[in-house]
Amino acid sequence: MTRFSRERFLSICRGERLGDFGILGNGFHMFWPETLAAWVQNGAPPALADKASGLGNDVSDAVSEFFQFDESRLLWEIHSGMDAGTVMLDFGGSCFQDHSFLVYPPFEPQVLQEDADSLVFLSRSGIKERILKAKSFNMPMWLQHPVKDRASWKEFKKRLDPSTAGRYPADWQQFVAMVNAIECPVAMEIGGFFGYLNMWVGTEELMYLFYDDPALVDDMMETVLQLETRIVERVTKDIRLDFVWYWEDMAYKSGPMISPAMVRKHMLPRYMKLNNLVRAAGCDTFFLDSDGNIDALIPLWLESGINFFWPLECAAGMDPLALRRRYGKDIILSGGLDKREFMRDRASLRNEVCAKVPTLAESGPYFPSPDHLVPMDMPFENFCYYINLLREIRGDEPIDFPL
Repeated sequence: MTRFSRERFLSICRGERLGDFGILGNGFHMFWPETLAAWVQNGAPPALADKASGLGNDVSDAVSEFFQFDESRLLWEIHSGMDAGTVMLDFGGSCFQDHSFLVYPPFEPQVLQEDADSLVFLSRSGIKERILKAKSFNMPMWLQHPVKDRASWKEFKKRLDPSTAGRYPADWQQFVAMVNAIECPVAMEIGGFFGYLNMWVGTEELMYLFYDDPALVDDMMETVLQLETRIVERVTKDIRLDFVWYWEDMAYKSGPMISPAMVRKHMLPRYMKLNNLVRAAGCDTFFLDSDGNIDALIPLWLESGINFFWPLECAAGMDPLALRRRYGKDIILSGGLDKREFMRDRASLRNEVCAKVPTLAESGPYFPSPDHLVPMDMPFENFCYYINLLREIRGDEPIDFPL
C-alpha cells in the first residue's frame, strides 16, 4: 500500500483538492473471497489469495501492496458494526463469511444439519442459514432469524451491551497509542438503524413489524443508538476519527425497502443524535454503504449529516454524474463504475472509467471504485489495467504488473 495522509483524504472530502482522489483499498476496492482465489488459480501471484492479514471484507496487506492501494485503517478491533468479528468459515469446501452484525458475545457457530448438497448452520449472529456445498463462496439462504417477538428480543438484547469488555481491544492504551500514531485516514463503523434489524428479524418479518408493532422497531433502533453512543463516546475520548461508517443495506433495484416517510419517522432523529455526537468529537465525514437504488433516501441522509455514499450500483439505476449535478460538492461519492464493463474488453473498461472519473473528481469529492465487491468473473488483467488507468488519470507512474 502507499502512504495516503489523513490531511489529503479530508481535503478531498471537503472539496478542497478538485481533481485529486484516493485509490483506497479497505471499504472501497474489496473482493469476493472467490475472486482472488480464482485469479491465483489462473496465474496471478499466490500471495493475493492470502487472507491472513485481512478480516472479513478488509483487504489483506499482500493485496494492498500488490495493487499499491492508498492506505486507510478501519478499526475492526472494536465491535461496533458488521465487519468487527467477521470470520471466514470453511466446512468441507463450503466457504462463507460469518458476520456478527453487532452481536457480542457472538453465538457459537455450529452445523445443525447436513445432507449431500448443503448444510444448515447457526451463525455468529444467531441466524440459521443454509449453505450450498462444493462452492468456493456462496451467499446463504436465511432460514430463521433470532428475533421473532418481544420475548426473543429481550433475550437477544443482552448481546448488545456496550459495556461488554470483549467489544474493545484488551490492551486499550496500547491500541490507542498504535491508532493515534497512524498517519493515514482512520475510520470506525457506527452501526445503522435498518440493516442490522433486517439481519436480526428478517426482511419480510421486519416489514410487517413496522406496521404491527412499531414500538418494538423503535426499541430495537434505540438500543442500537445507545450502543453506538456509548462506543463513540469511549473511542473519541482517546482516538481521533477521520470518518465514520454506516452499514444500511436497505434498497433494491427499484428503490428503498421502506418509505422515506418511515425513514424520517424512525431513523432520521437517531441519525442526527449520533452524528451530532461524532461531529462534536471533530469528525464531519459520514460514509454510508447501501446497495440498490438509494436516490429517494439521499436527501434524508444529507439532512442528517451523512454525506458520503458507496457503492452507487449502476444496475440499480444509480448515476454518479447525475448525483453530482444535483448535489454539487455537498456530496462525497464513491463507486459508481459499472463492474459489468470491467468484464468486457479494455476499450469498454476505459470508456466507463474515462467517462466518469475525471468529471467526478474535478467537480467535487470522489473516490473511484467498481460499484460493489469485485466478482470472480472480472479478469485479473482487466483489474490491473483499471488500476493503472486510475493512476494515469491521477498523474502517477504505472505499476509493472506481472501479467
